[in-house]
Order: sequence, then C-alpha cells, then structure tokens
Amino acid sequence: MKSKVLLTVTSASIKCFAKMPVSINLFCKKKSSFILFCLFLSFNMFASSGGPDAFGYTWKDSNEPGGPVYNWADISLTGIPVLGLGDDNYKGIYSANFSFYWYTVKDMWIGSNGYICFGHGINIGATFPSIPDSTDNKHNFICGLLADLTFIGDGNPAKCYYQSSGDSVIVSYVNVPFYSSTYPYWTGSNTFQIIVCRSDKSITINFQSTSGTTLYTDIRTGIENVTGGMGLQPFYGSYPSANYTIKYYYPPVPSYFIVDGSVIWNTNPGSNGLFLPYPTNFSLSANIANTGNLDISPPITATGNVKNMVGISFVNTSKNFSNAILIDQDRTINYPDSFIPNSPGTYRYITTLSGISNDGIHSNDSLVQELVAIDTSSNIMTLNFTDNFTSQSISWASGTGGLGVYYIPPVYPVKIINTRYFIKENPYGASFAAKIYDDDGADGAPGTLLDSILVSGSDILIGSYSTINPTHDIIINSGGVYVAWEMNGQGIALAVDETPPFSYRTFEFGSNIWSEYRDNEIHDFMITLNIQKYHDPVSVQDFSYKAPDCLNIYPNPCNKLAVVEFSNPGHSSYLLKITDMKGNIINIKNGITSEEFTIDRDFMSTGIYFIELIGDKYYKGKLVVE
Repeated sequence: MKSKVLLTVTSASIKCFAKMPVSINLFCKKKSSFILFCLFLSFNMFASSGGPDAFGYTWKDSNEPGGPVYNWADISLTGIPVLGLGDDNYKGIYSANFSFYWYTVKDMWIGSNGYICFGHGINIGATFPSIPDSTDNKHNFICGLLADLTFIGDGNPAKCYYQSSGDSVIVSYVNVPFYSSTYPYWTGSNTFQIIVCRSDKSITINFQSTSGTTLYTDIRTGIENVTGGMGLQPFYGSYPSANYTIKYYYPPVPSYFIVDGSVIWNTNPGSNGLFLPYPTNFSLSANIANTGNLDISPPITATGNVKNMVGISFVNTSKNFSNAILIDQDRTINYPDSFIPNSPGTYRYITTLSGISNDGIHSNDSLVQELVAIDTSSNIMTLNFTDNFTSQSISWASGTGGLGVYYIPPVYPVKIINTRYFIKENPYGASFAAKIYDDDGADGAPGTLLDSILVSGSDILIGSYSTINPTHDIIINSGGVYVAWEMNGQGIALAVDETPPFSYRTFEFGSNIWSEYRDNEIHDFMITLNIQKYHDPVSVQDFSYKAPDCLNIYPNPCNKLAVVEFSNPGHSSYLLKITDMKGNIINIKNGITSEEFTIDRDFMSTGIYFIELIGDKYYKGKLVVE
C-alpha cells in the first residue's frame, strides 16, 4: 500500500503537490500539526448560504431558513454498484444527461475521492485544488465530500452506487473511510450522496454520517464549471455534520450567455500521444464543439498545424465552416492535407479555432497532441515520449506504489528488446520492479502481467537510464503494452520530463488498481521501450504448391479505409499479413474469421502493399495506398 503523499524531488528539496518546499522531517511535523488543528475545527463553521457565482448558481444548507430539508435517498437496493473504485481513481462512463452551468453533460465519471466529473475522466487526488481553480486543468465536476478517501485495504466496507431514474441522477458513497498510512490503511467512515435533479437543475449533497479524520486538511465540497473560472465552495478544511444537506440552485432565469467554441480532441478522444512510422503520410483529424449556450455563427475556421520541437511548421491546413454550429453540437474534421515528417523525431500537432465572433473563452480554442515519428527501418526502435532532460522526479513517500506508460508501437509485429528507467534519486539503495502488462484488461486497461523483474539497488544507475532485459520473448501483434515502474523501498525516485508536448499516456497505480496520472498535463515519465520488428515463423510457410486465391479489395487505390472480402463460409480463423514492396511486415494479426473486414491506412505510407490471408486456404491481393 502506498503512502498518499506523492512527492516531486529536486536536488535542493522535496516538494509535495501543494508546492510547499520542505524537508522530509519538516513535512511530517507540519502534517501532524495540521491534523491536530483539524481535530479542533467546529462542525458548525460553515456559512449557511452563498453565491451567486458568475453564472448565477447559489447554495443554501439545511441550517438556513428556507433551505433544503435533509432527506436521504436510499439506492443501495435499486442502484448499480460502482465496481473498481480504489485509491485515487475513477470509473465510467455513466449516463448523466442533465444541465450543468450553460451546457448539457451527457457522460459522467465517478471518482473514488468523492466527486463526479464530466466530459472526460479526471483523477483528482491529494493535494486537492481550490474551487474554482482555472489553472490546474481539473475542471467540470461536482464534489460531494472531496477528501482522501479509499475503497481498498483489508476489511474496507466502502460501497458506491449509481442510479439514473426518471428525474434524478444519484451517486451514493456508503461507509467509505479516509485513507490511513498505517494498517489496514483506512480509518473512519463517510456516507454521503450527490443528487442532480433534471427538472429544476438543482444539485443536492446529503451527508448522512462522517467519522474519523483525514491525513490532510484540504477536505472540501463544491462545484466547478468546464473552464475552472466559475464555481462555489461551501466549506473547506472542515467536516460536515450528520444528517446535513447542501443544495445548489440553478439561476431561475439565467442571465449568463456565452459564445464558446472548443477543440475537443486531435486524432483520438483524449488526444493521446502517437508513434508514427517514418516515412509516413499521416491523416490529420480533430473534433470541435459548441460548448456555449448560444449558436456559433459562421465564418468558423479550424486550422491544423504540425511543428517540430524548434517551431518549424511542416503542414498548415484548414477547414472552413459555412453553417452555424448549434448549441451542444460537435463536428469531426478531416483536414485536406496530411502530415509528412521530413525526419524521425517529436512533433506537435495543434488544432486552433478562429473566426468565432465574440468568443467568450479563448483558453479552449487550441489543443496540442504529441506525435513521434519512428524510423521503422532501424534495427532497434526506441519508443519515448520525453526529451531525456529532467529537473524533477517522483516518488511515493512510503516506498511502495508505481507509475507506468502505455506504449503502442508504430508497426506490427514487434519484439520487446528491453525497457529503460531513468532513476534520479536512490539515497537508501532501494530496489524496484520493472513490469510489463498486456492491454487485455477491461477497455484496454492493464491486464495480463507479461514480465516482472526485481532490480536491486546495486544494479541501478543514478542520473541515467537503467536497462532491463525481459526474461523471455514478448511479441506485440496488436494494441500495446504498459511499461511499469514499482518502488520497493523509500527514497528511490523516477525522473520526469516537464517539456511539452505531453503524451497523456501516463498512469499511477497501487494495490493493482491503475488510474490516469493526476498531473499528466505537465509531466511525462522517463520510461522508454526498445523494440524491433519481428518476423513471425508462420509467415514463412511455403504456399508455392498452389496458386493463391484472389482477394476483393476496394476502394483500390485507397486514402483512408479499404474493405477486404474473401470466401470463408465456415468462419475459419485466418492469419492476416500485410507487407510492403521490400517484404517488410507492416502488420500481422491472427483470428480473422469474418468474410469482410477493413484496413485503416493510418500507419501505411503511400505505396503498394500485399495483403495475405493464411488459413484453410491461401488468399493474396494488392493494395495501393495514396
């Protein structure tokens, strides 16, 4: 079980995520004094009403005349159990479909630390942000009891339930304790719920019971909008009373109207970093949306620009919209020009919105994605989202816990040669575990443990990369792998890169529960993966004894997707192999059973490719990619 203080280490000091520079000993003393201070806080230190914020939300509590009446909604028998919550993580997607500020939220994620969020999942962990906070990139949420809660540890009774029925969405946290740094790693109990009413757009927080104390003083409740510029925080640093309610009221007649266009993603939801084969012809796509409460009138221009790390532009392409983008509408863009890198290396793909008259929020008009071109003709290909320069590092205070990076190779199949970890500090000679996980878990999460090696302190290089060879051959035929670093002692620290762009493919984990890394918008981990092309022995079978049957491939030539048809009435399993004119294997995949499937040319540059299907019969065809 990890400690809940995630530290960034510099050569001069150790800093917690609250950015308070202290030594380890001083930090422990301050933490204890803050906890003692918390014990003396009155449960009645709350204001009983507040607001409005800039949008018009107000709030009252059950102690205020005319305020809400405490009324617990028991959904323990009718609600859906929220499974998989652990320590500093979230689960989703759950249906929302209610109004929040000036927009409609359709999807919802439920956080282990007592909050729900919208648009995409966010990991809000200690130290918790003020509400509102426009600078931390953690926005668009409702906090019931935002605190260092946990669902793990021996005997932990925590439960969470979700229900969307009729007029209401309810999320109940039942008997959820605070995290503790000592066995069984939890203490106290909290039962509270978040209720959103669709008809009057109100938000109710019911607190049934609270006992025990958290390690930290930043316990709070509140709401924050999509930009982080608006919100309400009824209490901070205090514990709610039992049978207590806070209710947020939507403005009766909203007076806040805003024109707002946003870039939602580049290439994929999440705008995660990608490794591209070099040479390549990479199609650029993006998604934009109307996130205001007024229609966006034309002209509207979306521009896609790809630059290298010194700012030289390699493509500048645009898409103009002559029709209005209505409230809650989005548009997916396929730019007319592709990205053709002139050399391997890291690039920034930037989508920018312009031309929107009276655009009220400019911070969401641009979005950056990291693209890394990899020379696939090299014997060894290094997958790395960092620039190999570091000034900070990360370590769990207790000496346990871990970090990981998700890697998707630019070509298939590949063989893992080694993993590399940049250890910046290790004052006590601690060891670490180098692990590799398949992405065969639920929704592509870490699943099967493919390899695990304990690296002793004496074998670790400080201030440079330590190279770890796998214990056996690991072949990646599709998807990707998670490369993990797990501490095995105090003081050892993994280096981080603070130079944008960032991959958004970093994770933190403890007790085998993984979550998106809480500061993925400002860090990448200095963990790399070396791979090489792998020639599957199956691919050298001799089918020369008979002529191959022909595949039906269309459109041919293609510039995006090609459909492949062949006769397979018995739905036998076939091996798909794609090779280029030089005989290099571009992709290989087992288990083709349907008589029709599609090939996406995203990782295929312009040229001629041979498509083979090997099974009960042998099929072959030629595909021209433009």
